[in-house]
Amino acid sequence: MVAKTPCVLGLSLGTQKIGVAVLKNKLPIVHKVAAFNSRWSERKLQSIIRSIARVRINNHVTAVSVKIPRQSHHTVALQTLITALKEKYKAADIPFHICTIRELKSHGITEGRNNKKQLVRAMASKYPDLYPKAAKEQRSRIAYHTKMFEAVAAAELFLEQLTKNT
Repeated sequence: MVAKTPCVLGLSLGTQKIGVAVLKNKLPIVHKVAAFNSRWSERKLQSIIRSIARVRINNHVTAVSVKIPRQSHHTVALQTLITALKEKYKAADIPFHICTIRELKSHGITEGRNNKKQLVRAMASKYPDLYPKAAKEQRSRIAYHTKMFEAVAAAELFLEQLTKNT
């Protein structure tokens, strides 16, 4: 019997922007940034959770990896979001992984400086479909798509861990 490759949802969390990526058969089939610009509220929390759930259901995701900001950047709102996602996926018996930017950089960057720009380059060189967004990111002074690249790296990191364990 051939082992089925997991389909991993990668998220890079924030309360305003969330990077979203789905790796299926080790390729990114979804890669985007979702913006949630309103003030924090229970309604906004539910909107974010519903948006993530749609991506998970539409792509038959079997595992979730979440990149969280460093502890010093955690707000009550962000912690509420992390807790809600953790509880939702635990209840659904979906493997859930939390990682940090430090883990993503050490996993994805093999040469050059160890920073987010290098992580963007590394993911774009590994996945050519992401190159146009990486090029746009390099030209821009505003790092809009960086969260999307972090989400791809988070999904890739967890996918490697899952396939190593099977």
